Amino acid sequence: MRWLEYAVFLGTTIALARPVGLYVARVFDGKPTPLDPLLRPLERVLFRLLGVRPQEEMTAGTYLGCFLAFSALGTALL
Repeated sequence: MRWLEYAVFLGTTIALARPVGLYVARVFDGKPTPLDPLLRPLERVLFRLLGVRPQEEMTAGTYLGCFLAFSALGTALL
């Protein structure tokens, strides 16, 4: 029975690899995606709440601080 679980997992991963990859490529290229009408408003709200300015690049210090905060929060939640 365990092999069936492995086969289903592998099949699902292989089946989703291309569509998810194409979606992620469109997101990183800044092209519109079918999920934009649903996710863009949520993204704007989260950016506003968290103080994220998407037009600005992160400095190394800011990145390090965010990385450490995310790691600490993840560790605390686990």
